[in-house]
Amino acid sequence: MALITTEKNGTQTPEQMAKDIVKAATEDKLVEISGTAFQRLDTITRYDNRDKIQGKGENWFIKNHQRLVTDSLDTLIRNRDKALRMYLEKKDNDDRRESFLDLVARGMSYKEACDKTGYNPDLDKK
Repeated sequence: MALITTEKNGTQTPEQMAKDIVKAATEDKLVEISGTAFQRLDTITRYDNRDKIQGKGENWFIKNHQRLVTDSLDTLIRNRDKALRMYLEKKDNDDRRESFLDLVARGMSYKEACDKTGYNPDLDKK
């Protein structure tokens, strides 16, 4: 069996390394935020759950506050990550489009320019 040596973990098998990576990626982490940031997060949490609070009452919100705050924070992070990925994908495609148009203007065929630049015209329609 092959062993891999790293500065941080020493010598490990690939299976041990994979197990450590999965464990690090799936275990919960503690995040500290300022009191004012937490108040804003609490406001967002209340807004996200306003219908449930109205139906089930303030006591339900207080009882489930920690879980609801965690869910709201998780949703905010996922949405921000998705927006960032979409922006970067669009920016990359715009750069490819610019190269594609330059090649077409110099006389290269449409298909050949698409293949050469990796430009995807379908992404422009999104």
